Amino acid sequence: MSAFGKTITTEIRPHEDGTVDYCHRCLEKMAIRCAWCGGVIFVGDVITLYSPVKKDDFKIPEHAVVYDEEEMQLVGCGRITCADTGADYAGFWIPGQDGKGIVKRTPTMIEQSIADMAQGGNGTIVR
Repeated sequence: MSAFGKTITTEIRPHEDGTVDYCHRCLEKMAIRCAWCGGVIFVGDVITLYSPVKKDDFKIPEHAVVYDEEEMQLVGCGRITCADTGADYAGFWIPGQDGKGIVKRTPTMIEQSIADMAQGGNGTIVR
């Protein structure tokens, strides 16, 4: 698949009847760019949801995907050159019903740790 000048190899596994949910070209069209570094985010990639530190003077890049307008959370990539830490991974970029990609939100490791402590645990998360 190719998008925004980047090409990856991916395999689409068909259902038992030989059909697939999406073709490679459809999945290419669902690719987006990281709000922060501009790198490509393909379907299946891990994402972060960061907000700018100074919201007042921040201009959202035209290519950015906004996850939460109120919190100004923007969809970013999980590259080690972009994401602060792996503990910030907040989900995955997946196919949406309208032919566009969407965020499948998952708890970050920090959120998991806080939830564990709220239930009486010590906050340790093992993956």
